[in-house]
Amino acid sequence: MVKERGRELGAGAIALLAHVLFLSVAPRAPAPGAEPLPPRVEPSADTTVDIEEENPPGVVTRAPAPEQAPTPEAARVAVRAPAPVPAPAPESAPAPAPESAPAPAPAPESAPAPAPEPAPAPTPAAPSPPVDEYGGAPAPAPVVGALPGLGSPVWAVPGVVPGAPAARPAPTTIEAPRPVDSDIASRVIAGTLHNKDKSTGIDVPAAGVVASTIASAVRGSAVKDARATFEVKLDAQGKVEGVRLVSTTDANANHWTGVVEAVKSGLSARSLQMGPDKQGVTVVVKIESKVQYPAGSVVKGEIRPLCANEVIEQIAQAVQDGMSAGGGGYTRGVRDDTGRFIPYSDLDEERKRRFCIPIGIVGGGDLSNFGGAHMYNVVSSSFTIKRAGEQALPADTPLPVDRSAPWTPAAPGKTRPPPPPKKKKKKKRT
Repeated sequence: MVKERGRELGAGAIALLAHVLFLSVAPRAPAPGAEPLPPRVEPSADTTVDIEEENPPGVVTRAPAPEQAPTPEAARVAVRAPAPVPAPAPESAPAPAPESAPAPAPAPESAPAPAPEPAPAPTPAAPSPPVDEYGGAPAPAPVVGALPGLGSPVWAVPGVVPGAPAARPAPTTIEAPRPVDSDIASRVIAGTLHNKDKSTGIDVPAAGVVASTIASAVRGSAVKDARATFEVKLDAQGKVEGVRLVSTTDANANHWTGVVEAVKSGLSARSLQMGPDKQGVTVVVKIESKVQYPAGSVVKGEIRPLCANEVIEQIAQAVQDGMSAGGGGYTRGVRDDTGRFIPYSDLDEERKRRFCIPIGIVGGGDLSNFGGAHMYNVVSSSFTIKRAGEQALPADTPLPVDRSAPWTPAAPGKTRPPPPPKKKKKKKRT
């Protein structure tokens, strides 16, 4: 029992001794919240200290120049250098005090040195602007002795380049919807029936009379080669309400003024026959005047050179036809740009004379153009009838069907009309 007690005491003493040794050997950490003191640096012997003194009142001094921000290298060197320690100021001789003034208190032998200021932190350098690889445009050289504004770009001169137009104001009112005629269906049906009647030869009799009257007036005028469009308005009784020239290819207005007056005088004294519906119509007449010879050509005859290749081709064709059995054989010709074969006999004169070696002159023409024949003014006319408020359905001809894929572009040569319906074969009864 005594041995066990002695062992316990010995173990406790050894543990206590170990704790004391551990606490004495372990480093001591600073207390939380306490700032570590900077290490003291002894200044060198050649260190100089600048002391700033306050200026006496009433003296104006110049403001110090702004200091430039230190570069990163200079700031790094300043951090590495030891902070200077100010030296004590030299004692100056005291001024003689007056007898009546009390003696000043003796100054302390040494004043406490001020704490060293920490070095300023290095400021980050401002980012430099991006460098243009090509550089900007050179500045225009000023023009010496010129008018104001000539030395600058044209667009910089006020008034040279017009500004953008002002925007249109926004509408403040809403437009009313267009009225829809309740009788539109009957008008469409009537217009379609009238077009059907015209295709079968049933039309307003007055329209043909108006067209022939205008053609006769143009034929007797001084109009030569020209085209024109007239509008003649007729009422329900067949009276002419007005004649108007719509358009023409002849710039001479005097010719057409005479034609309009002649048409008015020729139709005003007549009562024209209208259609069975007894409604007023507007007759649109198109006139084409052409001056030509009796044979229908503009010139009496044509004179052209005779090419040697034409004669050679004719001889070769005759020989080829004679050598072949039955008077036939191969057909000589050429192929055009599209690959279509054209026989020599079907070639036009322009194609035959593309390469021509002239060996003579050939003339051609109609005999009716010679022998004192003169030119005639041939006038052709066509007319259409318009009724007020009349509309027609679109043409009933089937449109071509495009059977290509939807994503392919439209090809006008590949579209074809639908095929006709196939006839059903009749079964023979046995």
